[in-house]
Amino acid sequence: MEIAALKFAINLLTEKLEELEGSGRTQRENTSVLRSSAAPAKTTGKRQMSAAGRARIAAAQRARWAKKNQPSQPAVEPVPAPEAAPEPEPVAAEAPTKGKGRKKRSGGGD
Repeated sequence: MEIAALKFAINLLTEKLEELEGSGRTQRENTSVLRSSAAPAKTTGKRQMSAAGRARIAAAQRARWAKKNQPSQPAVEPVPAPEAAPEPEPVAAEAPTKGKGRKKRSGGGD
């Protein structure tokens, strides 16, 4: 008796499948029809934040600003710099040469 019930169910499902395939719709359209018939997604309005939530965010932001704007303190005392050696006296500039200051190339002549 179970075999007859299974065959009946198979035939019923086969007929339904042929009905869907033969309706002229593609598989993608059939899927979209099934999805559109489901309950529409619940749309929400503008999100509202509680006063306590706003207060927590404001307090956290004030803490960040305070941390950023606090005066910086040196981690260790600065060590005095050693005295610098006296700078050497500048060398006198050479007398300008004739021409536009270009040196002649040493020719490897032809």
